[in-house]
Amino acid sequence: KNCTLSMNLRFKNASNQLNAANEDMEPFEYMKLLRATRKTIQNALGPEAYRRYINLINDAGMDSERYINELLQNADDCVYADDVKPSFVLTVSDDFSKIFTRYNEIGFTRENVRAITSGESTKKQILVSDGKMPEIGEKGVGFKAVFAVASKVYIHSGHFRFMLTDKAPTIPILPSDEKEPFQGTRMTFELKKPLKKDFFTEEKVLRLCLCLRKLRY
Repeated sequence: KNCTLSMNLRFKNASNQLNAANEDMEPFEYMKLLRATRKTIQNALGPEAYRRYINLINDAGMDSERYINELLQNADDCVYADDVKPSFVLTVSDDFSKIFTRYNEIGFTRENVRAITSGESTKKQILVSDGKMPEIGEKGVGFKAVFAVASKVYIHSGHFRFMLTDKAPTIPILPSDEKEPFQGTRMTFELKKPLKKDFFTEEKVLRLCLCLRKLRY
């Protein structure tokens, strides 16, 4: 009980640090603060509990089709400027080992970056060794469930640029160089297993697009 109380306190303190971040802080400086905060939370959990969190993601039961659907749903849920027609572009590398996405949303905010690296909302689930694993899209897993299929994701959105890995999906890895802000969001996913060459059939693409509200095909 004392251990859990101490851990919850460290979670709260880490969260308060991010809440107190100055609005004038440069995006790269904010990302350094976010990375340090996420490392604090990882250390608070300890190796065993964090490993259970990784297992939560890897055991999510995501296959390639659900993975693509998750990417589409994420893009469809984004905020787009009123004068912009929402668009989503997905391409695959020649060897089918990478997926590239690009969409013209307004770009990541601090809240978006914080949410995509968050692990706090899952802490109650990973502090126990048994219990039902959450389904894809449930709070606390969400985007990170793609790491059941991908080993790395490179993200460039607005002023934010970073990488996440399946080994530590809550810890953003920052680039060593600066680049101009990207108008919208682009991501590169390195897959654990290449897609099958006949994966994208017309029927499958249409089925994936049925539930979209903003994006059109």
